[in-house]
Amino acid sequence: GFAYAELDFTTGELNLDYQTGGFLSLIGDLHKGRYTGEVWSWVIDTSAVLMIIFAITGMIILFQNRKKRLAGIWITVLGIATPLVIYLCWVPQIKGVS
Repeated sequence: GFAYAELDFTTGELNLDYQTGGFLSLIGDLHKGRYTGEVWSWVIDTSAVLMIIFAITGMIILFQNRKKRLAGIWITVLGIATPLVIYLCWVPQIKGVS
């Protein structure tokens, strides 16, 4: 869940918004490592290292396979470019922050 507090200094009015989350909130917190403790942090870090190792060994295997090398490189470029384009086009950017 989350809690949000907003204070209007001119009127002195305080607005509180508190919402408890369900299963999706729990999954989101686990994904982000929020409120999960040191053990879960190690699980996240270990998973990230293993994914990097799998990606590197996959690229090594791809470069050893001459027939599928070009197609694999194009798919890799597409897989990198797609989330980058989505981010640049549809994720709002904060203006004026240096």
